[in-house]
Amino acid sequence: MYFLSLRLKLLSMKKSLFCTLILLLSIVCGFSQAKKITVEDIWEKYMFYPRGVAGYTAMPVSDDYTVVKRAGIERHHFNDGSVEGILLSHEELTAASNGRLSVAGISDYSFSADEKKIMLAFDQESIYRRSSLAHYYLYDIESKKLTPISDTAHMLRFAELSKDGTKVLFARECDLYYQDLTTGKVTRITRDGNPNHILNGFADWVYEEELDMSQAASFSPDGSKIAYLRFDESRVKEFSMTIWGELYPEEYKYKYPKAGEDNSIVEIYVYDLQSGKSSQVAFPREDCYYPRIYWLSNSVDLMVLKLNRLQNKLEFYRCNTQTGAKDVVLTDENKWWLEITDDYYFLEDNNTVIFTSERDGFNHIYKAEFGKEPVQLTSGEFEVKEIAAIDFPKKTIFYLSNESAVLNQDLYSITFDGKKKRMLTDGTGWNTPTFNSNAHYYCNMYSNSNMPPVYTLHNSIGKKLRTIEDNAKFRERISEYGFAKKEHFTFTTDESVSLNGWMIKPANFNQNSGKKYPVLMYVYGGPGSQE
Repeated sequence: MYFLSLRLKLLSMKKSLFCTLILLLSIVCGFSQAKKITVEDIWEKYMFYPRGVAGYTAMPVSDDYTVVKRAGIERHHFNDGSVEGILLSHEELTAASNGRLSVAGISDYSFSADEKKIMLAFDQESIYRRSSLAHYYLYDIESKKLTPISDTAHMLRFAELSKDGTKVLFARECDLYYQDLTTGKVTRITRDGNPNHILNGFADWVYEEELDMSQAASFSPDGSKIAYLRFDESRVKEFSMTIWGELYPEEYKYKYPKAGEDNSIVEIYVYDLQSGKSSQVAFPREDCYYPRIYWLSNSVDLMVLKLNRLQNKLEFYRCNTQTGAKDVVLTDENKWWLEITDDYYFLEDNNTVIFTSERDGFNHIYKAEFGKEPVQLTSGEFEVKEIAAIDFPKKTIFYLSNESAVLNQDLYSITFDGKKKRMLTDGTGWNTPTFNSNAHYYCNMYSNSNMPPVYTLHNSIGKKLRTIEDNAKFRERISEYGFAKKEHFTFTTDESVSLNGWMIKPANFNQNSGKKYPVLMYVYGGPGSQE
């Protein structure tokens, strides 16, 4: 879905940090050290967690960013790092909630488009890989008023503000609602939701796990309409498993279609806030997927991406929500399989899309006017990992790729005509940038095989402005405990395929002794992941 936000970027940074922890812990086990490592050091004191930047979020309009400190949500300027002030202090949050909430309890947060309101999530609970439940509140920075979304008796799947900040869309239990923040009135959009049967506005297990989608509803840019997916799981077979209960094990059931079995029947609807009615965006009933829907900037046309079940043909449908007319404006095909991503950017002309595709054998960036053949912007024997950001006024794309080395991830920029390509990182490791909304600045998380994350701020030409976390103390700690380093190697299989690997040898390893050492080997064989 078109639901990429700073919130999701923050979750991505947390995931990367956790993965780094796991790799570093793997160094610890089984080797001699200057200091002895205890279980309490690892899991009670968390001594081997590298530090991150708590609550880092870029502001949606200004060239500022925020972090969460004990005192509250603190606002900083990108260019010089100076503190603008505290947008929400611990005392203000406590007072506004009558002592029920604290800054330490914030699970997640995001800003309204005008930066005057903060959407706060508390008590967040994971459901599956990408979905969660939470209590949501909206905080008005000027009035210091705290408004609960829905009511505190219910946990919500998500809460999304309209662009003008006057309404919030959310899913509760299995139905979709919106709340008018001016009047406080909550309007129920759907009424047929039922667990393991009908889901409105959020994805079933297959879409979430395999198509990287959780939220399945969004406001139009002008806030007059809401597009959402309805999942009918009634014919999908159930899978049951035993999970931990408070005293006895409990049986958990959910809809899980195995290969060749029935999937959910998915329908697309558009709800008009003025009339209070939903109308279906009609497609013939087929065994297919609708992995993404996007509003164009005119708030009339809805872009529906349709994927066949074999997952090797992706069609882009432009659907007019006023007339019902629809046409295919782009088709991406692959003989074997297509990767669904979030790299679909529709321009303000409502007639052009920038996207990534493996149509030439490697994943690259393309630009296509609707109904015309795509123009390839990057090319070569390397992979574009993803589009990191786009500066639309300057017609510049920022993207990640492994062009410098297959084990690296570097940041590049290129213009809409495929020219002025520039490498913004140094080609020595793994970079994960998080841009602000206008792509003027970014926070970069850098690491390599033997270095924990370093967080730095940069401008759009890659110039480092300052370091906000270098994990120097953590590096000292792992040195004190005698962490062994990873060593990279390559080998050739009996099918003449060259593969990369890494190993960590025992601290007392002696390759000339003739001694054999036990080996712990770990390989993840799934797609899209380097271990």
